[in-house]
Amino acid sequence: MMKNRDANPSFPTRQERKEALLTLLEQQRIDLLVESERFLRAGQSLDNGFNRLKTPLYMVGGVVLWRSLRHPHRILYNAKRLLTGYVVVRKFRQYLK
Repeated sequence: MMKNRDANPSFPTRQERKEALLTLLEQQRIDLLVESERFLRAGQSLDNGFNRLKTPLYMVGGVVLWRSLRHPHRILYNAKRLLTGYVVVRKFRQYLK
């Protein structure tokens, strides 16, 4: 036999549970808005710095792409040099520790 929840005051009614969930949902939405605003303010200096460098980075990327297309063998040569430089710097840092 099923217990009558309306007779027992310790069980919230369906409407009360719904209102509690809606209140919780609204609070979570407010918290999300506040945190998103805080996140945007925290990253604003990085965004400003990137926006100043965006055009020069695009120009350098275009020049590198143009030169790579004109001399494709240089891509592999430069990749090997970059990898070697990375390994040397990493080993040097490990040596200093």
